[in-house]
Amino acid sequence: MRNVGITSAGWARTYSLLLLVGDVSIIVFALLGALRFSSIDLDSPLSGGLDVTSLAVPYWAVCLALVVTWSFLLEGSGSRKPDCFAEGTEEFTRVFNSTVVLLIAVATVSFLARAEPSRLFLGVTLISGLVLLLFFRAAARRIVWMMRSQEKMKTTVFLVGTAQSNAAVVRHASNPLVDAYRVVGELALSKKELQEQSFVEKVVDNLKDDEGESDLVILTAPQLVTPHRRDELSARLELLTKGTALWANPEEVVTTRMRFRLDPSAPIIRLRDVQLSALASSYKRVVDLVLSSLALIALSPAFVVIAVAIKIDSPGTVFFRQIRVGQFGRDFSILKFRTMVQDAENIRTPLESLTPDAGNKVLFKMKSDPRVTPVGRILRGLSLDELPQLVNVFLGKMSLVGPRPPLPSEVATYEGGTHRRLAAKPGITGLWQISGRSDLDWDESVKLDLQYVENWSPIVDILILLKTLPAVLDGKGAY
Repeated sequence: MRNVGITSAGWARTYSLLLLVGDVSIIVFALLGALRFSSIDLDSPLSGGLDVTSLAVPYWAVCLALVVTWSFLLEGSGSRKPDCFAEGTEEFTRVFNSTVVLLIAVATVSFLARAEPSRLFLGVTLISGLVLLLFFRAAARRIVWMMRSQEKMKTTVFLVGTAQSNAAVVRHASNPLVDAYRVVGELALSKKELQEQSFVEKVVDNLKDDEGESDLVILTAPQLVTPHRRDELSARLELLTKGTALWANPEEVVTTRMRFRLDPSAPIIRLRDVQLSALASSYKRVVDLVLSSLALIALSPAFVVIAVAIKIDSPGTVFFRQIRVGQFGRDFSILKFRTMVQDAENIRTPLESLTPDAGNKVLFKMKSDPRVTPVGRILRGLSLDELPQLVNVFLGKMSLVGPRPPLPSEVATYEGGTHRRLAAKPGITGLWQISGRSDLDWDESVKLDLQYVENWSPIVDILILLKTLPAVLDGKGAY
């Protein structure tokens, strides 16, 4: 790997944080100006129906809700993401769209709650806030342009391709008109090496020593790499928090995960990642935290009963801990009620030799596993052994809904885009839970997990949670 000694471009995170601070400051300023212009005090009650007036909702609460909601919408729209920093009109479009969504949300809530906030106050807030936000973003990008003229605040890229294709990109990047990118390293491979099965591992191994210097990995000869390996590389790089892009014409690199970045100075095609936005991640974390807390409190008597039953049934600990692989490939200790005899792992090897077809090609499962205790069989049949994972959810290691938490030995067998499962937090339940659990073969399980990760939405989580209880009571695949 050739390294030109440029330090990491951590400026993107700092710049995004500064945009957040600037956005919030402007929204607060717009609200205070609107209050003064419309002669409303912060303690003044909101007018509306009997319910609203009886609650005496003050305007300071309305202002707080607007600050939080507007800021989250700006984040959720991607207006603070590096892919629109100082480039084109996309940033301004996202800011405008966020404001429109806020207007619709305010109108909807006002109608449903029969509340009547001052139209003058809302109008001045939204119009002045939008104008100031657009001016602020315009000023911020001028600062970025100025810093880039001093070789700062550029997206640092690592090139992967042939020596010739890398050299062509370096020549292009050295053009004064291309001021958004800086090449900090490269991996030059032969055409044969780009087509070998070990291609992805070679790239990942080189980037492990990168120490965060590069933000974006560009395939400079993507036509030599199969779509399957491009997807696998993109999935692996997501775990290293690096973006992936292709340097080519669109017709040369057809792939299912393509999204275009319009850049007048460089033919860059970004591959779509599957990580949730900050808004979606915050929503999912709040739901997990609230529901897991309530569930732990409500189920605490059941925890005591189950613990006593386990101790009476067989000698050993109440809980079973096991290392699993979580989000971005980070190991964590999963917590379950013990359902097997204490030395179950020591008995597994002879059982595998006796029943080589148990489970699927990756996971070992037996429908009548002799290691399972009588109480354990009941707990597994009702999925009660999974309840301690609520602690993992509360601590942020897992989510209520997500892909099944894999073992390290499973992850070692991953191929292609399967690594994309690790872009999301593993869940107590998921599509695999409501679709047959242990009766699924390996490929079906992977397909369901990837389907969830790549198509997440709050509605999907709600539907899975609602279908989980019937699936548990049915008991299909629970052994």
